[in-house]
Amino acid sequence: MKPFETYQHLEGTKMTARDETEVGSKFWNKGKWDSFVVPFLPEDCKEMTLVDMGCNPGVFLNLAKEKGFDKVVGVDSNEVSIERGKGWRDRHKKDYKLLLAQMENCINDLPVADYTIFANS
Repeated sequence: MKPFETYQHLEGTKMTARDETEVGSKFWNKGKWDSFVVPFLPEDCKEMTLVDMGCNPGVFLNLAKEKGFDKVVGVDSNEVSIERGKGWRDRHKKDYKLLLAQMENCINDLPVADYTIFANS
């Protein structure tokens, strides 16, 4: 079984053996985003907010920014995942927020979202 904190692969980092078998799958990273999230989003996401509950290190956060969302926030309770995500985000100068929190305890720290996804937990 794949350790939770390595559930998503961050571009430019070492892949696990399982990552290597999942490349190209509609259930892995961008394939999952394209298959199960994008069909529910509008074409124009300007001035919209997306919150990803259970974001792991935040692959979908970066994809949401690329799609055009103005504000993007991810929440996860796994410290290793959040630290991996923050390191990747900062190295690549990306603009989204990662919160280390239990989902049920962070409602007051989140913006009002146009879209909330729960796809990686």
